[in-house]
Amino acid sequence: MRRSLWLLLPMVLLAAACDGGGGKPRSMGRPYEVTVVGRLPDSLAIALGQTVEGLPQAEPMFDVGHRPRLDPDTRLRRAIVACRKGRRLEVRHDVWARPQIVVLTDGSSPRRTAALLNAFERRQQVEALRRHHNPRAAEAIRKMFGIEMLIPADMGSSMVRPGFIWLSNNAPRGMTNIAVMRGPADVALARHIKGETDAMHMQLTGPPRARGLWEMTGDAMGGPYVMRRVGDVTVIAFVYAPESKKRNLMRQLEAALYTIKQ
Repeated sequence: MRRSLWLLLPMVLLAAACDGGGGKPRSMGRPYEVTVVGRLPDSLAIALGQTVEGLPQAEPMFDVGHRPRLDPDTRLRRAIVACRKGRRLEVRHDVWARPQIVVLTDGSSPRRTAALLNAFERRQQVEALRRHHNPRAAEAIRKMFGIEMLIPADMGSSMVRPGFIWLSNNAPRGMTNIAVMRGPADVALARHIKGETDAMHMQLTGPPRARGLWEMTGDAMGGPYVMRRVGDVTVIAFVYAPESKKRNLMRQLEAALYTIKQ
């Protein structure tokens, strides 16, 4: 029965890929959650479970769940990796649900498999931003800095100063932020993002780089950040979420940085 399923699966995938996709249910599962069908090779387990760079606590690249077979419930999962010895690497999208990625593999290309899953999730985050974003904040950034980017819709709080814009969702838990500035980032952050007193201010731990950690001087606040430079403009996205996982929050912010255009 299992062998028959594997013989049938590529034909089902091809037929589904040619389908217009109308009427498919919404996929189940959270971003960066992967369901593995069959035996998970050690090399692929290592690739999917590697620690995400730039977070204060260790978090895996993906949350991995296992299913022994491709049953009707599994077919509705958001990201599926079906493992079988001797299987050539193949990828299909929106086979049984939307959005969905299905990867067929024997585990011999673990980095490629992880990259495919990462690219899928990134596209979903960007598409979500295109559907729901804050056009007023985007227009303020365009006028001041001459760049275009999509800002998450929940970032309704803002502070605007000459050469500096700070946007935040101001959430009590899982606070996400984007700061856009000209000039040295450490100087701009210290000048404009303060703590409870003027003696407290935001600073990056170590020299500015693509990703790392920030802290509030004189306070226990801190968290991860990701940075992108476009000409003389620096965009820093950062999270404050004490005692909470931060991977998915950071991935949502990174998606906004991927939409930057001059």
